[in-house]
Amino acid sequence: MIKLKVILVFILLYGCLNICIQSVIAQEGDGGSSNDGAGTATAAAADGSSAAPDGPAASDGPAASDASAVPAEDSSQPAISSPKSSAAKSSPKSSPKSSPKNEDNEREEFKSAEKNDEASLKIDQGENAEAAAAAAAVEAEKEKDKQKEVEKEKDSAIADGNIKEEKDEKKGRVFNLEDELYISDKNEYTGVYDRYYSLNKDINRYTIALATSPNVFDVKKVYGGDVGYARNLDVFWLETIFSWDKMDFNKATTTASRNSVNPYAEENIIRSNEIRQSVFSVGAGISYRFMFPYQINILSIDNLFHTTTCFITYNQVSVDGSSKKYEGAGLRADYGIHRRITSKLHVGLKFTYRFAEVIRGENFKDENNNDRRLFISWTTLGFDLAYYF
Repeated sequence: MIKLKVILVFILLYGCLNICIQSVIAQEGDGGSSNDGAGTATAAAADGSSAAPDGPAASDGPAASDASAVPAEDSSQPAISSPKSSAAKSSPKSSPKSSPKNEDNEREEFKSAEKNDEASLKIDQGENAEAAAAAAAVEAEKEKDKQKEVEKEKDSAIADGNIKEEKDEKKGRVFNLEDELYISDKNEYTGVYDRYYSLNKDINRYTIALATSPNVFDVKKVYGGDVGYARNLDVFWLETIFSWDKMDFNKATTTASRNSVNPYAEENIIRSNEIRQSVFSVGAGISYRFMFPYQINILSIDNLFHTTTCFITYNQVSVDGSSKKYEGAGLRADYGIHRRITSKLHVGLKFTYRFAEVIRGENFKDENNNDRRLFISWTTLGFDLAYYF
C-alpha cells in the first residue's frame, strides 16, 4: 500500500509539472493553446488515476510513468503549431506592408479631388464672365436700338413738317410747331439736334417798343412808343402795357354827332391840319405765342415765332388849343413777329391797331354826350426788344 501511495503522489507531481510546462508554452505561443494543454494534463492525470488500481500497471511504475509522459509531450506539439497562433504571428507582418499603400491611395484621391474642385471653380468663373459679357452686349444693342429709334422719329418729324430745321453759321436751331417751343443745338458729330432751352422756361418779360405810321409818307404824322410787362401763365401770357402816341388830329379822329345845333359840339369846331393830339394809354390783356410757319418764311430767318395780343385800355387825350381832357376806354390789338436771338432776348416787328372812344367834360349843363365825344383809331408799325427772366 505504501508503494501505491508513493506512485500516486509521483504521478500527481508529474502531472502538475506537465501542466506548468504546458501553460508556459501556451503563453509564449497563443492564449488559446493554454486550454488544450490544460485539457491534455487533465486527461493524463485522469489516466494515471485510473491506472492506479490495476496491479500489473502498479508494479511497473517507472515504465508506466515513462509511457504516460511520452503522449503528454506529443499532445503538447499541436498547441505550438496551432492555426490561431500562426494567424497571430502572421498578422503583424502583413499590417505594416498594407498601410503605406492605403495612405498613398488616400493622398492621390485627395489630390484628384482638389484638382476637380479647381477645374469646376474655373469653369464656374468662366461661365460667369461669359454671362456678364453677354449681358453687357445685350444692353449695348438695346441702347443702339433706342438711339436709332430716336433718330428715326426725329427724321420722320422733320419730313412731316412737325419740326423746322434751320441753319446758321456755326450751329442749327429748331422750333417745333406744338405749344411748347424750344431751341436745340445740332451736334456736329452725330447730326442730332440736342434740346438745350425750352421757351416754357420763360416766366417774366419786359418789352420796349418804338413805332410809327406804317405809311412811309406819314412817319412824322404818327409816332409813339410803349413799355410792357408780361407774366407766363403756361397757356397764355398776362400782359400789361403803358403807351404814349402823338399824331395829327385830323389824321386819326372823327366826331360822333351829325348836324348838331350846339356851337360847342366837336363837329362844329374847326381845327386846322396842324392841330395835334397826344394819347396816353394803360392796358391789360392776354397774348399767345406760337411757331412762325416756315412755309411762309420766305427769308429763311431762323428761330422765328409770332404773338397775338389783345388789350382793354384806358385812354387820356390832350388836343392842342383845348383846355379840356378827353377820357375813355378802348381796345388794342398787337401782332408781332420775333426772332429769339438768345435764351434771354428777342427782337422783332410789331404791328398795332388801336381804337378809343373818349369824351370831354360838359361846357354847359345837360350837354349832349355825342356833341362832346370823339372816336380815335390809328395803326403803327415798330420795333420791339424783349428781355426774359
